[in-house]
Amino acid sequence: MKRRWLKSAALILLAAALAVGLAGCTGPAPKKTLYKIDFGGAFPDERDEYAAGETVRIKIPLATDTDYTFSVDGENVMPEVSSKGTHLIYKFVMPEHDVKVEFSSRNSMVYIPQAPEDTEGTLLFDYYEAPVAIVGEAFYDEITVNESEGMYFINVYSGSSTEGTTTSHSAYWAPDGLMDELMRAVKKHKMAKWNDRDGVGMTGAITVVKFRGDDGDYIRVTTEHMPEDGQSAFNEICSILSGAVAGAEFIR
Repeated sequence: MKRRWLKSAALILLAAALAVGLAGCTGPAPKKTLYKIDFGGAFPDERDEYAAGETVRIKIPLATDTDYTFSVDGENVMPEVSSKGTHLIYKFVMPEHDVKVEFSSRNSMVYIPQAPEDTEGTLLFDYYEAPVAIVGEAFYDEITVNESEGMYFINVYSGSSTEGTTTSHSAYWAPDGLMDELMRAVKKHKMAKWNDRDGVGMTGAITVVKFRGDDGDYIRVTTEHMPEDGQSAFNEICSILSGAVAGAEFIR
């Protein structure tokens, strides 16, 4: 009887040991997959890895007269205001993929001018070039600097010089100092006096520059009547205007 009891006890202990051993075989719970937040250089001290379903919470000190924008993968996130009214709190739930957060702020008291409908207004400077068409249609390109309602603009045109029609027109904000740079080039090449002197003409294409002289009247010079080195003046002006357009803010 005693032997049978010992055998039963041994079986019970063995079963318990096996149960414990099998439980240990399951190991620790698998780690959650973490997804990355690209803050684009903003919030360097914030945690940037979250599991899907976790709530991301970004707290920003609230400044007066400041507008903020916060977006996740291009979708705007509206903030909450902290209980003390000192911070904005942006929250979003982390999806099952990496995300990009974009954040910006600007002084809401800074005046941002609105371009008028008419950006052509008063002509200050005109650069025009077109090939001379022998057969078929020829096309022109033109860049002007204009003043309208106390603001300065660049207007870019292209079209048919044969038909005298414009097919495209774009407007840009003129950068500060553009007219000064253009007029320095005009004075450097003494373009205001070209029409008073003998000159040479270039065939195959025509380039025209128009600007105001010291008396306020327009002066028009062309590659049909220019000094022998006159092409360098047109090239310099074209380079100044092309560079200004490349870096200018587009309006429409």
